[in-house]
Amino acid sequence: MDIDTDFHSEMNEDDFLASLNELLAETPDKSPEAPSPAPEETRRKATTAFSGRKAALIVLCAAVAISLMVGCFFAVRAFSDPYGNKIAANVSICGVSVGGMTKGEAKKALKNAFGNSYSQTAMEVRLPDTTLFLSPQDTGARLSVSKAVNAAFALGRSQPLPASETDLGLLPYLKLDQAAIRAALEAYAAGFENVYTPSGYTLEGTMPALDPGVFDADAPCQTLVLTMGTPGFSLDTDAIFQDILGAYDRQSFLVTVAQKKSESTPKKLNLKAISREIRIDPVEPYVDLDTCQVVPGIHGYDFDVEQAQALVEAADYGDTLRVPMEY
Repeated sequence: MDIDTDFHSEMNEDDFLASLNELLAETPDKSPEAPSPAPEETRRKATTAFSGRKAALIVLCAAVAISLMVGCFFAVRAFSDPYGNKIAANVSICGVSVGGMTKGEAKKALKNAFGNSYSQTAMEVRLPDTTLFLSPQDTGARLSVSKAVNAAFALGRSQPLPASETDLGLLPYLKLDQAAIRAALEAYAAGFENVYTPSGYTLEGTMPALDPGVFDADAPCQTLVLTMGTPGFSLDTDAIFQDILGAYDRQSFLVTVAQKKSESTPKKLNLKAISREIRIDPVEPYVDLDTCQVVPGIHGYDFDVEQAQALVEAADYGDTLRVPMEY
């Protein structure tokens, strides 16, 4: 029994060793593997990946920094602004209250109030005998709401803020071709004006001889020509121009001109004064006591003042009157 057991054990060991030798002697089947990358290529890829991550990180950090700076700027600005980044109280623009509003709120309020009125509405100028229309195309009128709001926002900051309520006009923030407005007014005024001429007189004809030795009672007398003057008037274009600008400043599109003119009226003729200037008083004959000689008299020469006065009172401006001189 013991022998059999040993024999079988011995055989088993031999068989085991033989089997082990066979396994070691055989070449094992190995699956093909991908070739390992070269060291240089591996290093390059790693460097590229690192550089990309580094650039993205820099951009992210820069964006965060800018955001923080902007936030800090507005925070400091709002904190240091005495009006909380809003327009000061008691400020209005052409009657539209914008006090306590942000710039955006003020712009919206002005747009609601004024709309496109300047770019769509003609200025109507009612003159003494006609009406002049200035279209937006003629004047180029256009309102800059942003400039008006910026001016209101500057009050109390870069510009002094009055103690009382402040109402800004619109003219400084209005694009307007003022030269075109002046040209239109002057073109109308040129046809409206009337030149002033004074009243006066002249004598027509030849002065007759009045001396006794040559006097001829049948000789024709001169004629007194009286000229009734004409009033001169012209439109005061400077005053009307300022009225138009004032209307634009208040968002008004109507200007009425009643007596915007300068006028000169000719003085009335003083017929008695004219008579004193041109008449020759008659002289009666007299005796010269030194020579005991008779000195002949001189015929008088004048016009009928009362007749001339009646003609003048019935005359109109520009009329010419003819009054005969007489002995």
